[in-house]
Amino acid sequence: MTAWARAVRVLVMRASLFLLAGQGHAQAESETVRVAWAEIAPIFVAGADGAPAGFGAAVMRMIAQEAGLSVDFVKYDSPEEMVRAQANGETDLLPGVAALPLLSEANLFSDPVAATSIRLFVRAEDASDLAQRPIEGLRIAAPSLSLGPDGDRLLARNVSVQLAVGSPMLLALLSGTIDGFLASDVVTLVDAAQARLDHRLVAIGAPLDTLDRVVAIARDKAHLLAPINAAIARLEASGALKTIRYETRIVPPPPVPEELVVGVYHFPPFNIVTPEGTFRGFSVDAFRDLARIAGLTVRFIEITREEWAAGPGPGTYDIIAQLAISDDRRQRMDFSAVVERSSHEVFVPSDNPLEIRTPDDLQGLRVGVEEVNRGRRAAEARGGMQLVVYQGQTDLIQALLDREVDAIIYPKRVVYAQAEALGRRNDLVALSTPFEVSDRAIALRFGLAEIRERLNAVLPAYLASPRYQTLRNQYFEPYSFWTSDRIRKVITGLGLLLALACLLFAAILFYRRERAIWERRRFAAALIEDLPLSMVLVSPDGTIDFMDLATKARLNLPPGGKVEGQPYRDVIAEGVRNGTIQSADHTPEALEKLLTEDAMVDGSRIVQRLPSGEIIERTTRRLDTGAYLLARRDITLETKRLDKLERMRAELETQVGIAKGANEDLQAFAYATSHDLRTPANTLLQLAEALADYVSDTDEDAREIATDVSVTARRMLRIIEDVREYTATIASEEVVAEKVDLDGLVDSVLQDLASELDASATKVTRAKLGHVHANPAQLRMLLRNLIGNANKFRSRHRKPEIKIDALGDQDGSDCAQISISDNGIGIAPKHASKIFKAFSRMHTFQEYQGTGLGLAVCKRIAQNHGGTIEVASQQGRGATFVVSIPKRPRAAPAIRHS
Repeated sequence: MTAWARAVRVLVMRASLFLLAGQGHAQAESETVRVAWAEIAPIFVAGADGAPAGFGAAVMRMIAQEAGLSVDFVKYDSPEEMVRAQANGETDLLPGVAALPLLSEANLFSDPVAATSIRLFVRAEDASDLAQRPIEGLRIAAPSLSLGPDGDRLLARNVSVQLAVGSPMLLALLSGTIDGFLASDVVTLVDAAQARLDHRLVAIGAPLDTLDRVVAIARDKAHLLAPINAAIARLEASGALKTIRYETRIVPPPPVPEELVVGVYHFPPFNIVTPEGTFRGFSVDAFRDLARIAGLTVRFIEITREEWAAGPGPGTYDIIAQLAISDDRRQRMDFSAVVERSSHEVFVPSDNPLEIRTPDDLQGLRVGVEEVNRGRRAAEARGGMQLVVYQGQTDLIQALLDREVDAIIYPKRVVYAQAEALGRRNDLVALSTPFEVSDRAIALRFGLAEIRERLNAVLPAYLASPRYQTLRNQYFEPYSFWTSDRIRKVITGLGLLLALACLLFAAILFYRRERAIWERRRFAAALIEDLPLSMVLVSPDGTIDFMDLATKARLNLPPGGKVEGQPYRDVIAEGVRNGTIQSADHTPEALEKLLTEDAMVDGSRIVQRLPSGEIIERTTRRLDTGAYLLARRDITLETKRLDKLERMRAELETQVGIAKGANEDLQAFAYATSHDLRTPANTLLQLAEALADYVSDTDEDAREIATDVSVTARRMLRIIEDVREYTATIASEEVVAEKVDLDGLVDSVLQDLASELDASATKVTRAKLGHVHANPAQLRMLLRNLIGNANKFRSRHRKPEIKIDALGDQDGSDCAQISISDNGIGIAPKHASKIFKAFSRMHTFQEYQGTGLGLAVCKRIAQNHGGTIEVASQQGRGATFVVSIPKRPRAAPAIRHS
């Protein structure tokens, strides 16, 4: 497809979208819908203004425009809360979500807008081996939901590890804690790309499960299903959905091709498309070098201005050789490490009639900018200028030369190169203060992480190479008075002085060579001094070609000390002998061998500990010229942090093991109390009751002993039962919560205690309590103990009353607060902190029966739910117990595909 045809296709698509949007808007009546969202890239992300962006937000806005809907986005703190809000009917629509069973009961699903697959992700270095053999006996993490038959069979053959979906799985895989994990392909790749770790992951095997991404529609909004499906059909037919799927990265990118396509837009001197259809320029030539060094096969094609602005993508091209980085572009494409730092300058006529000195002096003046350019966006953001927009760089620069504008804003190198070509280099000048500075890097379409890292690996050495400096001089800093044309005229006009002209020409060539060498050294030195590295460049003959100031300082050389040209081995040997080069791990002889022989191997990496305790890393890279680039980096803090993390991890694993053992012991104790101890206690009770039947009615002492034994046995059984309940609440590793009707639960407890309450003629008053997410069995135990205690510890001087009430705003607060008050004997303030301790009793068993475990069980149940229990009381005036339980569970299981 030609560049012209691609441009026509883009215009036709935009026109179609406009017409379709108008039709859709006319077909449906306006209606406001509540749309749930939470940050889970790439489905929803927060934009710069806090508004929702990403695939779900984009699709929802497109559908709303098509169907004539007004959208009110409602943000939730987590994806789990977002999905549950839609499932519970709090919101009307949820776009871009997988068709989850959790949503199917209360929602209808639209036609698909995308799809998601569950894949097995492994480390890149393990992928080749695992792809050739059965996946068995590995440690594999998976979500807590069903993965389909294939996923279940895979987990059955391996060791399943429970981890939260997202970053915890990724970090566990890369640290070696697990061998693989099952997750959504799209969400996983985006998470990894944001952490710049996408090149470390590989999905192997076929997808284990594939789900459609749809718009979930609450059943009370069922009338919207038809217009939403119609809107989706129109958007799919127009290609708009396909475009937004790639731009928001909701579909996996295409695989890495054998031949990469590099798009070139004519933008001298960075990119030049010659009339013959060949490609050159600073960025093109530099990328051609990098591709060769990195072993990449590339093909250059010409692209339009619109395609250049849109950036690389599937079906168009893969790479732009060099592009300025911006937040907007980072959302649409990937970038390598920074290659160049460029600036947009303010240019004025050489005579500067308006005396413009800084960018602030442009206020109110006519300023020329190019139509599609970062300089224009920066000028519009600053404001206060009369901007005159031009289509191309030639028209823009010519406008300044013709005095149509007072100044222009454009990249410095481009302006000087263009002015030089026009023969007007001396007619304009740049201000000393840049208007805007930006970083430039290689731009890639998403899905080329492996290519990005290969380019990043060769970039540092290439940027310091003579070849790169030569390109800079060629395209940006030309220096040649004696051009071939001038030399030819001199030779023609001065035939008698041919010998002198040849000598002069040779002198010029020598001067240019020396200047190029000097410029190369100056650039490389400035670049290296700014890096957090120490570097030494050793020529192929073994002499030092360059040494940075930091290394000279460590060798006790003055900043101007001359070591260039000296043999590298001799300098190192002298440093070892005089003690300026030391090691805590090596003898002087071994250290000298390490630095002069072992270190002089391409790709070597040596970690060395200094006597001061510092830890340094030495690496070696052999350049194309045969020279060796030696780099030294201080990794002390990095090593200490890694060691500390490893110690913390080991300590955490030890503590988890201890806690797990204690929990198992507690469960064993609970089993013993409920089985081993209960049986003899029941036997004792039965013997006591049998003994009472055989004792004569006249033998009062024997009958009293039999009665005491029965009472003691029943008390023992009660203690065993209370201990079992208490240990059960402690041993619960996770509270399985569900929605509980508190009013219904209180009804059930009062029914259980009806005989005791009737016997004491206790008056019970109650208020409406509402609902809470909790374990119904444990919550029932808590209410039974509190209401039972309120009735047990009643006063002999007044009719007993119990009041069950709800405190605070039950509908708007995060916790449900239940208060149980009585008018009984109360609790002395000094005992308030003791009553929740196990086996704590304030009265004798003869006064009030009990084991002292009831309130300890209540406290443990409240803690299991992330809540609290408190008491307020005065002795003789009753007591009020307040229980706070979160309305929602503390930690919901992870939901995949959302």
